[in-house]
Amino acid sequence: MESYYSCDFVRFVFPDTHGVSRSKVIPREELHDAYTNGIGIASSEYTHRRRGEPVGSMFAHVDLEHVAKSFTLKAVEGSFRVVPWSGDGKYSVGEVLGEPSEADEADRVLNTRYIARKQLDRLRENGYQLLSAFEMEQVFMDDASMQPIFNGSDYLSSFAIFQQEKLIFDIKTQMKRYGVPLTSISAELSPGQVEYTMKPSYDIDCPDQCFRAREGLQEICHQKGILCSFMTVAEKSANPSGYHFNHSLWTADGQSAFFDDKNSDKMSQLARYWIGGLQKHSRAMTALVCPTVNCYRRLNRKFSISHNGWALESRWQTYRMKSGTPNSTYLENRLPSSSANPYLVLAATVAAGLDGILKKIDPVQSDVSKEGLQELPNSLAEALEALEEDEVMVNAIGSEFIKLFCLLKRHHDLVEMDGVDVKDDRPEDYKRECQFYQR
Repeated sequence: MESYYSCDFVRFVFPDTHGVSRSKVIPREELHDAYTNGIGIASSEYTHRRRGEPVGSMFAHVDLEHVAKSFTLKAVEGSFRVVPWSGDGKYSVGEVLGEPSEADEADRVLNTRYIARKQLDRLRENGYQLLSAFEMEQVFMDDASMQPIFNGSDYLSSFAIFQQEKLIFDIKTQMKRYGVPLTSISAELSPGQVEYTMKPSYDIDCPDQCFRAREGLQEICHQKGILCSFMTVAEKSANPSGYHFNHSLWTADGQSAFFDDKNSDKMSQLARYWIGGLQKHSRAMTALVCPTVNCYRRLNRKFSISHNGWALESRWQTYRMKSGTPNSTYLENRLPSSSANPYLVLAATVAAGLDGILKKIDPVQSDVSKEGLQELPNSLAEALEALEEDEVMVNAIGSEFIKLFCLLKRHHDLVEMDGVDVKDDRPEDYKRECQFYQR
C-alpha cells in the first residue's frame, strides 16, 4: 500500500455528479501531507457541467455560502493503483480514489461514491451484500474524422475485432496492469461499438472498477488518436449503448439469496420482492441511470425496452432474470445507459430493490400485453418529475442530492437541449446532441 511513495505523481480522483473523473495531481514531495491531511476541492464543483465549467443559473437555487467554500478530499484506504499508460514513459504516475472527509457532511451527501456506499450499508444492515458487474458498451471513433473505427453492423464479428486488435488488446493489457479485470471483448451491433465485460465483485468495488475502466478507456484511446464515446446513441441510426448491471444478493455466510432449489424456476421469494421494488421505482430510477437527453433515443423504441417488465431469460424486458445454480442466478438490470454514473446505477438499484424486500412487493409478471406494467419515461424532463415524486427514492438517495441533481439537469442538459425532441428524429436535433454529448 505504501508504494505510492515510489511514484513521481499521484492523482487524487473522485467522480463528479455526472460520473466524470475529476482530480488534483500531487507531486511526490507533497504526498505525505496530501495523504495525511487531504486536499482542498471547491464545493462549487457539484454545480459544474460535464465539461467542468459551473452552471451559473443554478446559483440562485443553491446555498451560495456553501458553494463558496472548499471541502477536504481524503484518500480512500486501499485504493492506490499505478496508472501504467500515464507519464509518457518519463514519469511514474499513481492514482487513489477520494471522498469528502467526515467533517464535510454537506459535501459527502452530494458525492456519488458516498451515496452508493450508504445504500450498501443499508443492505448490509438487512443481512445482505451485493455481488455485481457491468457490461460496458461504448463507441470508438477516429478523433480527427469522427468516423467509427470499423463499419457495418458486425455483432460478434471476429474480423471487426481483428481490424482493431492492437488498440483493443492493448486496452485489456493496460487495464489488467491497472487492476481492472475485464473478462471478455466483443464487437456489438453498431459501427465502432465494442463491449467489455467485467469480473463480478462485491459491494463498492464494482462501481469503483467501472469508474476506473471508463477513465482508462478514454485516456488510452486518446493516446492513440481515438475518441471513446459514452454517448448513448453516438450514431443516429445505430444501436444504442447500454451499461447493463448484473447483480445478486448474498448472505453473510456466503449463500445466494436469489436462489431457491425448491422452486421450479430456482428463484427465491426474496429475488421476487427485489424485482418488485425495481418495478415500482423504475420511472424514478430512469432519471438517475439515463441522465442525458440523448439517452431517451434508446427507450420506448422498436426492439428496445419500453416498460418496467421482467422475465426469465428475456432480453425484451427491462429486468432479465437468469437462474440455474447458486452461482449463476442473478438479475440483469438493462435500464442503465452508457452515459450513466456507475455509482448512481448501484445506488438506485439497491434503493429500489431493498424497498421491495422491506415491503414485500410482489413483481408484476410480464407478457406480450404489458398489462399492469408502467411505461418508462419518454424524456429526461419526464424522468426528473418521476424522480422528485418518488418519496422512497428521494429519502434513500438523499433529498439534498436529488435537489442538486434535478437542478443540474434542468439548468444544464434541458437548457442546452431546449427544443430537441428525440422522438422526431430531426437531423438538426441530433447534431446538437452530438456537439453536446459525444465527447
